[in-house]
Amino acid sequence: MPGSVFEHYRSLIALRHNDDALALGTFRLLAATHPTAWVILRQWRAPQPGEGRLEQLLLIAQCAREDLPLAGEGGLLADLAAEDLEPEEWAEAEQLLRAGDPDVQPGSGHFGVPEALAGWDSVLLRRRA
Repeated sequence: MPGSVFEHYRSLIALRHNDDALALGTFRLLAATHPTAWVILRQWRAPQPGEGRLEQLLLIAQCAREDLPLAGEGGLLADLAAEDLEPEEWAEAEQLLRAGDPDVQPGSGHFGVPEALAGWDSVLLRRRA
């Protein structure tokens, strides 16, 4: 059923099988003390010459019923600046998956950080540096 948790996990597993940054990238937990957000940064640089661009994936998940503000003053991204994550660098990031919106898939043309995540929502973002 489109939009189901099952379909979201299927999409995430398929992406993990096809995306080196997600499968092999370094793992860094951010906002570890936040009471409801789960934030992970994965980074990967292809080992082949000429393909050495840094690829970053940022997963933000709201693990509570309440909405989670991401952008603007008081948003989670502003807090992440203290952990060397610059919010403006993610302004044009590609949205790869979003639990609350089944239309967000790799290549679907969704970009930027959402203003907020609804309760129990998540977003997976990609940027290349």
